[in-house]
Amino acid sequence: MTIGSEVHVSVRDLVGPQCVQRLTQAIQKLDPTALVQFDLQQGFVDVVTTQPEKAVLMAIQDQGFHPKML
Repeated sequence: MTIGSEVHVSVRDLVGPQCVQRLTQAIQKLDPTALVQFDLQQGFVDVVTTQPEKAVLMAIQDQGFHPKML
């Protein structure tokens, strides 16, 4: 994966700002330079990261969410 790769994920169990904070922290622990954007209404998370997609999915799953690649 190259620098600045985008990962688009559906996470239907996002319910509010606490979920956003937890996921942002988990992803930025994996990649401190990651940019994380959320669409809570649609249940989407977009991540620009240097890490592989699988690592991002695992970070989301480790927080108790159920991600699906788009």
